[in-house]
Amino acid sequence: MKITGFLFALVLGLSTAAMFTGCTKSSDTKAPEGEAGHGDHDHGDHGHDHEHSHAGPHGGKVFVIGDEEYHGEWTHDDTGKVSIYLLDSAMKETVPTASPSVTIDVKVGEETKTYELPAVNPTADEPPTAFQFEIVDAGLGGALEAVSEGGVQATLKVVINSKPYSVKITKEEHSHAH
Repeated sequence: MKITGFLFALVLGLSTAAMFTGCTKSSDTKAPEGEAGHGDHDHGDHGHDHEHSHAGPHGGKVFVIGDEEYHGEWTHDDTGKVSIYLLDSAMKETVPTASPSVTIDVKVGEETKTYELPAVNPTADEPPTAFQFEIVDAGLGGALEAVSEGGVQATLKVVINSKPYSVKITKEEHSHAH
């Protein structure tokens, strides 16, 4: 086995182990009923500057797609299931895409591994559309948890409204400055 392959497997293995020992679900990370991860306010004109963080409407970590055109949200659970949700600019509505899947490139050192996440429950429309994509892979979940610890990078590739996007996935909750 090549050293880079070994290191990739080692980092993902350690990340996965850390994920299962240090990751807890908390009901306080979910949005209140009727809200989409925005607590007791919306993104209207507040008349002042401040920053605030958001968990996504599915209780996951949010990241920007494009120039605040869209948002993505990623979640994972103890079974190794990783889900990606496509959201609008306000993170209130889902955004459907005709893509049958999205991909996530995970880079550890010089080694890159690509994960393909198929659409969940595509519509019967022509072409079919979906806003949720998922895979069961504990290695990917561990890698996404490790992105903020350095040495691991994850990039989502998706097409929305015929426009391709390639965006870095981060572990930190997304912040807006108003």
